[in-house]
Amino acid sequence: MRFVTIAHAGGSRAGLVSGEEVLLFPEGTSMLNLLEEPGGLPAAGERVTAQPAQVVALDESSLMA
Repeated sequence: MRFVTIAHAGGSRAGLVSGEEVLLFPEGTSMLNLLEEPGGLPAAGERVTAQPAQVVALDESSLMA
């Protein structure tokens, strides 16, 4: 799993790269939030894969971290 933060709509969003797409977590979710959640990154990855808040094309994303 490759977790990223992208510049999006004037702010930043945490997401998970899946193929040629970035599956975004809900607005306001940071990488630190994901690390601190029960189950950590593996659980967060399963959740966003099943139900992303939004999906954007990887080649149209500006990666921040």
